Amino acid sequence: MNITSLERFKKEINQVREYFKYIQYVDNIFSCVVSLNDNEQIKASLNQFKEHHKSFRTDKKIFEYKASIISLYGLLEKHIEIWMKEYLDSLALIAIDYNNIDEKIRNNHFELSLKLISTIVSRESAKYQHLTKE
Repeated sequence: MNITSLERFKKEINQVREYFKYIQYVDNIFSCVVSLNDNEQIKASLNQFKEHHKSFRTDKKIFEYKASIISLYGLLEKHIEIWMKEYLDSLALIAIDYNNIDEKIRNNHFELSLKLISTIVSRESAKYQHLTKE
């Protein structure tokens, strides 16, 4: 691990901390009961929130962008898996006999099946924890 990557890691961890502070400041503002007697508490919370927002604005946008990208990637991955399963299910209905399956699929079947079985057996991925060799 080099110094640059460690510093980048620390900066990104700090962004998470700052984002949690931001969430806490928002929660503090929304938990305030507005009355004439609480003006000072509201002013203090708003000023604290404004200062934090000014200093964290760019990092917050970067963090939210990363979180959005990760969420979109997860959504895409989930749906690709669903679509692949649907395709394979429909393929199983169309080609009941192995010899009726497209030649390209048959050529890749053995190698890719071995790769999948080895992944399942070695348990490298938590995604396949529920599967067995059978």
